[in-house]
Amino acid sequence: MREDYDKFLSAISNIKPGALSNQNIHTPGGNGEAGTTIENTLLDRAYRVDGESLSLQLLPPDGSNRVPEAVILLLYGFKVRHG
Repeated sequence: MREDYDKFLSAISNIKPGALSNQNIHTPGGNGEAGTTIENTLLDRAYRVDGESLSLQLLPPDGSNRVPEAVILLLYGFKVRHG
């Protein structure tokens, strides 16, 4: 898990300032945590929305947790896209 997180941090560090849209989605944190802001352009790259249907444009990496991670991503995407 730590290796994947490090890869994620490395990937986002390569994004040039201003390359993403200024439109943000704020997602509330749980258990009193602060929320997280995710740019719409990043969500557009991760999810395909067709009416009420939502699908992943990219799947999690192969591994024993691939299916559960995909389900979590779909649930999250549905929450931020459809409320």
